[in-house]
Amino acid sequence: MIADKELPKVNAFILHGPTNCFKSTIFRLLFDGLNITPMTRTAGNNNFYLQSCLNEDYIIIIWEEPMLTMADINEWKLLLEGAPVKASIKNGPDSLLTRTPFFITTNHSLSKWISIFHNN
Repeated sequence: MIADKELPKVNAFILHGPTNCFKSTIFRLLFDGLNITPMTRTAGNNNFYLQSCLNEDYIIIIWEEPMLTMADINEWKLLLEGAPVKASIKNGPDSLLTRTPFFITTNHSLSKWISIFHNN
């Protein structure tokens, strides 16, 4: 349903669990043979983190151990609901990232890094 973009405002599937419980392996097996792209971990310090997601041949984005911060939380709210978001391109004009499903694996709550960076 998520990969087929059937649900409005639902554009992500998250596998949350302990280390070494095969979260990433499950996604790799499910999407074997499909055009997928790995997502860059950002923590708010990379202006071009969406650049790798812009290739229209990719139908799914896999993001392992995301690091969301207060600096990028609003952008991620839009991305994870499927809204188009402007992406910065290194040495080029900005481009629009249209709805592309995200499949996320994490050992921690997505808000873990927000509270750590926000309190410092």
